[in-house]
Amino acid sequence: MAPPSRTELVAILVIGGAVGLAPYVWYSHVWPGQTNLLSGSGMAWMAFFAVVPFVGLSIARRAKLLGRTSEGVAVVAAGTVVVLLQVATLDPNDQSSTQAIGIVLMPIYGLIAVAIVAALDGISRAAARRFR
Repeated sequence: MAPPSRTELVAILVIGGAVGLAPYVWYSHVWPGQTNLLSGSGMAWMAFFAVVPFVGLSIARRAKLLGRTSEGVAVVAAGTVVVLLQVATLDPNDQSSTQAIGIVLMPIYGLIAVAIVAALDGISRAAARRFR
């Protein structure tokens, strides 16, 4: 497994930052005319928690727990989980408990997605070594 380059690790964090800050851009397009349910500090916390899975992914990649292909899959998986929870948390028409806990669940579910991809990567590498 090739060691990750510094550029690769920074790219993961930049993608995480873009995903974390994306609600600032898309909220007014998804729900036009609605006021944002989160204050400025609430949106900042959401952006912070959205980056956590990508920091975990960067650490896992640096520790060589993931190959380059699995890294790409993990970026997509973590990004999907984070965006879905951002939408569920910010939806002004949904008054369920998801809004109250969505921000906290975001890093947890994102890290679970990264861990699943890392586990599958490890299993596939072990199987490949076994059958060589």
